[in-house]
Amino acid sequence: MAEALKQQVSLSELQWEQIMLEAAGYLHTMIVSLIRQAMKQAVGLPEFRALEREEAFEIRVGEYMDHSVSVYREECRAMDASVIKSWLEEKEAYAYSYQALTQVDLS
Repeated sequence: MAEALKQQVSLSELQWEQIMLEAAGYLHTMIVSLIRQAMKQAVGLPEFRALEREEAFEIRVGEYMDHSVSVYREECRAMDASVIKSWLEEKEAYAYSYQALTQVDLS
């Protein structure tokens, strides 16, 4: 807004709102990427390890009760190796992305 005033550009309140809504999408993408990178370090912190978590635990980024994106998933329940093998054979890149699987015997 300050730059528009400096350039002597006059925009209506509706135009400003449209500009901010368009920028919000880019900002959301940047925040999701930032938190995904931060999670790589966060999972190693003693504070994170000390959290009491359910067997299925997920961290999501976004609006409450609206669009959100999973940035970390943890599945501690014993899973059938055949299920994991079928995931890998399907080669669906995002079916299990950002998911930490434990107690899976893939031998």
